[in-house]
Amino acid sequence: MALSEIERKRRNAEKAREYRRTHPVNKESHRLRSMRYYYRQKALKNNNDNLSKIEPLSKEDKKKRAAERAKIYRATHFEDRDKKNKRQARYKQKDSNIKRGVLTHYGGGKLACVKCGIDDIDCLNLDHINNDGHHRQNSDRVGGQALYKKLMYQNYPEGYQTLCHNCNMKKAIEFCRKNGGNKKGKPFEPKLPLLEIIQDVPETCHLDVIPA
Repeated sequence: MALSEIERKRRNAEKAREYRRTHPVNKESHRLRSMRYYYRQKALKNNNDNLSKIEPLSKEDKKKRAAERAKIYRATHFEDRDKKNKRQARYKQKDSNIKRGVLTHYGGGKLACVKCGIDDIDCLNLDHINNDGHHRQNSDRVGGQALYKKLMYQNYPEGYQTLCHNCNMKKAIEFCRKNGGNKKGKPFEPKLPLLEIIQDVPETCHLDVIPA
């Protein structure tokens, strides 16, 4: 049944009273907004002669105004804590499923390290097979959960594998040893080992420098 004009106005008035009761007015922002509206209307009447009096807000003023509005919104809008926790739990479960699917795909169909076979998801991560992570992510450098989503949206490109943290670190150490001690293959400056340094000074022992 359609409302009459009087009933519609009464309902809108009740909604307006309820809104004013739950949303306190920020006097400073209201004053600035009224001032800008006044100068704008005055400029339109005078054929835009006073349009230069309308001063735009700076970035700092905009941030301050946004912070004030957010503070008022949080003070007047109380969200159900249980509803918020359930929503966050859904997001975490969704991210966990994406990570599990990506690691399973690059693990050869198993949620495990391709070298040692460990299947604890907390110990697994992605590894660049050709050690070209700085080239692959140079234009769009992402990591963590964003990397899992990116690979899923790109339909699982090649060049990745699932390794545990130990196997990944062991691979990096072997690569550095093979390339002269540097991951990018820069020349390595040899240094004297600790044993030769100690032998140069026979009157001292390496045990003497250890604090008690």
